[in-house]
Amino acid sequence: MNFMIESTSKLRIKHSHSWAIVKACRGLNWDAHKQEHHYVLSPHQAFDDRAEHFVPVGSVNFVHNYFDLYRIAPPLPINIPDQLMPECFTGREVYNGKGKDYKIGFCARRTDLTIFNYSGIKQPFYDFHLNPDDCIPGEWQFSESIELDAIWRAFVFQGKMVGLQRCSGDISVFPCPVAIQDMIDAWDDNPPVAYALDVGVIEKKNSTIVLGAEHFYSIDLFGFSDTILAFMFAAWFYEAIGFKDWQFLMPGLQYKGA
Repeated sequence: MNFMIESTSKLRIKHSHSWAIVKACRGLNWDAHKQEHHYVLSPHQAFDDRAEHFVPVGSVNFVHNYFDLYRIAPPLPINIPDQLMPECFTGREVYNGKGKDYKIGFCARRTDLTIFNYSGIKQPFYDFHLNPDDCIPGEWQFSESIELDAIWRAFVFQGKMVGLQRCSGDISVFPCPVAIQDMIDAWDDNPPVAYALDVGVIEKKNSTIVLGAEHFYSIDLFGFSDTILAFMFAAWFYEAIGFKDWQFLMPGLQYKGA
C-alpha cells in the first residue's frame, strides 16, 4: 500500500491520524521484514495522474481533491443511516428534513455537505442549533437534545468492531459492546467497508445509543493506534473510488486483532 500524507510546506505531518498511518506502515513492514507499505509527504493540494497510485491521508479538502483525479464526487455525510433510525438504537427522536422542519431545542447536522473544523478534520458529531426563524437551504438530520454521560467512538472494519475509544465524558462510564455490534449488524444495507460509529452512554438508563457514523477519512482517532488502520483507510478509499478488488492491493491483510 502507498499513502500520500498531507504535510506543511516544511514536510511536517499535520494531523494525528496521519501519524497513526506512519506508525501502522512502519509496524507492518517490521512484522513482514520487508518494505511492503510506503508513505510520502505532500504539502500540495492539487494532484496529477502520478498520485493515482496513492491513498490520500489528511484534511477533508486534501482527500476531496483526490476524488477530482477520478472525476468522482466525494461521499456525502452518513450521520445516522436509515436502518439505525428506530428509537431502539437512537434513544430519542431523530428525523431528516429541510431547514424549515427544525424543532426548537433539537440539534441539526447537514446531510448534503461535509462540515469540518479549523484543522480540516471532521467533527465526531455536530451540535449546531438552527434559528427557527430562518429557513436554511439544504438537507439536514435533526436530533432531539439529550444528556449523555460519555461519548465513545467505535472503529468498524468489514462488519466487525476492531477498536473503541472514549471521546468525552465520564472516564468510568463505558458503552455496551453487544449493543454496538447490534448496531453494526443492523446496518446491512451496503455500509462502507470501514467507518467510525459514535455512540453515547446514558448511565442511569444503562443504555448505549447511536450518535452517528463517519466515512473513514479525515477523522479523529481519539488515540486509537493499530496496524489495522492502514488497511481501513486504504480499503475505504479504494471502495469509494469504485475499485472492487481492493484486497489484492493489501499485502498482509491477515488481521488478528479485536
